[in-house]
Amino acid sequence: MINIISGCIDSGKTSKMMALYQFYKTGDGFVATKQIENKIVKSYWATRLTTMEERPFIYHNTYVPNDFDSCCQVGPYMVSSATLTWIEDTIREMITKKISPIYLDEIGLLELDGKGFHAIFSEMVASKLEIYVAIRNELIDAVLKKYAISEYQLM
Repeated sequence: MINIISGCIDSGKTSKMMALYQFYKTGDGFVATKQIENKIVKSYWATRLTTMEERPFIYHNTYVPNDFDSCCQVGPYMVSSATLTWIEDTIREMITKKISPIYLDEIGLLELDGKGFHAIFSEMVASKLEIYVAIRNELIDAVLKKYAISEYQLM
């Protein structure tokens, strides 16, 4: 079953996902936590739920470190190739080991364009494992269509 945690920007989707993981205490996955400076989202760090290991994932283009390894961009935000690979490799291992549920924060414009988590999310859907995924309200229909998802639950 695919469980969709929906809401608009800054509505608490990541917090809800972390709360669900803490409540059920099963599975594994990743959330992206915001780093805010002067009311501007400076960056997002990817956090693995079981280990709480964090890695820099996305930077606003005005805060990008000199040695940042960007693979793609959405709006003013640059995505780390190394962290994306870490997340993908770790989720592939979860799928192989049948770890369930798998949490992923979030599927959005990058994925609809075939970038970001597109490949690993396709594998997650194909695995038939239980998934918790964050998706903004206005993108739900497009995500359902792109990934041919017919069985899901909105949260």
